[in-house]
Amino acid sequence: MKKLPLYIGEEIVIQSLDKTMPHKARSKIIGARHGEFILVEEPVVAISDRLVALVEGPVNCWYIHEGTMYKFSSTIKEKIKDGITFLEYPERFEIEMLRKYPRITVNLETRSHLGKKREEYAGSIVDISSGGCRLEVETIVLVVKEDPVELSFDLPTGEPIRGIEGKVRSVKIDRVRRKTTIGIEFTGPEQLKKKIETFCHFCEYFRVE
Repeated sequence: MKKLPLYIGEEIVIQSLDKTMPHKARSKIIGARHGEFILVEEPVVAISDRLVALVEGPVNCWYIHEGTMYKFSSTIKEKIKDGITFLEYPERFEIEMLRKYPRITVNLETRSHLGKKREEYAGSIVDISSGGCRLEVETIVLVVKEDPVELSFDLPTGEPIRGIEGKVRSVKIDRVRRKTTIGIEFTGPEQLKKKIETFCHFCEYFRVE
């Protein structure tokens, strides 16, 4: 039996195979014993503000590790206290290599420091990938390729990204509309890049654009 690369804290998607209630829930891996079981947070789907549904029985699961999607079928075997759920360890799994930099259309309010300028600029990220983003600023900003950039924003999931660094890759100035569009490559820190990578890969899989 091949061993799945399972790491505590990684997100996993669990979807019921019940055709009448094909709920899809996000959970997290919290433990495993190779060949026996996988421990995850209890998979719960919010139907509305007051109504939730539990994913139970046979399920399909998938998660991303280092740019690779791992997919397998399993069964929810047991739920214990503190919101812990046992998944049956799969006898087999599929591997799918994802595109390196899937680009996701977004509209994220952003605070930025551009080039060597001291002032902070308000703008919007209009698309994002794990490698970089496209930033629109509603004023003319004179920056050039390779200038340093620092951005702060929230991902659509609510995950805060504060002070991610990058460098300018392209600049387009619209003097009529007084708008600057800047292509940016992320350079670090790695933990912030990882958060963006995880978000983009899940969006690519669900085709959220």
